[in-house]
Amino acid sequence: MIGATRSRIVLIFTFAVAVTIVVVLCTQIDLPTTWRQVKHVGLFGAFLLLIDMTLALMGPCVAWHILMRTEGINVGLGTTFRSALMGHAVNLISPLMYFGGEGVRTLHIARISGAPHARVLATIAAGEFQQLVSFCTSIVAAVIVVIVSRGSGNLPLVWMTAGAVFLVALVVMILSVVLMDVRVLQRSVGFLRRCGFFTDRLASLQNAASETEEIVHSLIVRHKAAFLISQSVVFLSPLAQFALPAIFFWLLGISLPSLSQLASFYVLVQLLFMLPMTPAGLGIYESGIVGIFGLHGWAIPDGAAYAILIRLDDVLFSIGGAALLARFGLVTNEHFSPSPQVEVRVTPVIPSVNAETEEEDVPR
Repeated sequence: MIGATRSRIVLIFTFAVAVTIVVVLCTQIDLPTTWRQVKHVGLFGAFLLLIDMTLALMGPCVAWHILMRTEGINVGLGTTFRSALMGHAVNLISPLMYFGGEGVRTLHIARISGAPHARVLATIAAGEFQQLVSFCTSIVAAVIVVIVSRGSGNLPLVWMTAGAVFLVALVVMILSVVLMDVRVLQRSVGFLRRCGFFTDRLASLQNAASETEEIVHSLIVRHKAAFLISQSVVFLSPLAQFALPAIFFWLLGISLPSLSQLASFYVLVQLLFMLPMTPAGLGIYESGIVGIFGLHGWAIPDGAAYAILIRLDDVLFSIGGAALLARFGLVTNEHFSPSPQVEVRVTPVIPSVNAETEEEDVPR
């Protein structure tokens, strides 16, 4: 009860901070020019941006579908997409915009397929790692493009490089832990149990953690082909996001950014996504986009218009995910398990060996 109250207080406080940032930002930009640029993009342009962001979402979704089929979780691609959209909607309202919807996806797929929760969660964890690998690789490549082209200018190249190095170190550490089969989660839960914390409740969690880590290790080590295919599909997401500002400038009818500018913009935006501590990154994302436009020498109203259009697409994804969440709910598979098959056993009739009974049964 206390934890729930504390969570509500934190949510209200962070939302108030987000609204304050948005209000202050609105006083610092040219709102009429911003709105004029939004109208210049129009419905067709907004639809193109929505398609591009949908492609960014579809890459990890298809990759996750491949991982689930590899693990014998037989669900349709449409079901996978609905589950991913529900999880994405939860991600958007969480402080860290990359995480938060894993529990929703786990419960939904487990309910539909009847697969154990640990197995579904393992495929999600493997998919999250693939996304980290794709973004790490793309960010490193983008930083190299900026350095080679010498087009950093006033950009915080040191911070961009530091962010790329941090991501590389994180990927190497996670991959090493998985390949060496260290079982970090299982050992951590076991340590808590040995310390006397919730020994009974953590017993099942320790078993689930062990099973999850075993499946993730199996996906990477024993199913290399499927894992590499799904990993290649995930790269559709950073490619689509890399192209977003180019599409926006093309819709405005102004000169397109150079490859170096697109690379630096991509890196800074991805690093910005790691910072939000407000629901959906509200306020922080918008002010960050405006600041990144300013660093590149682009018009501030254009940056505000870009942030508004991308935020509108996020709202559409959130509405769609929330509608699916309301439709399917979070009921576990215990309530939706298929009807058990009734096993019919035929007991053979053994003739009686009693002579007197046999004589009574024989018709006279």
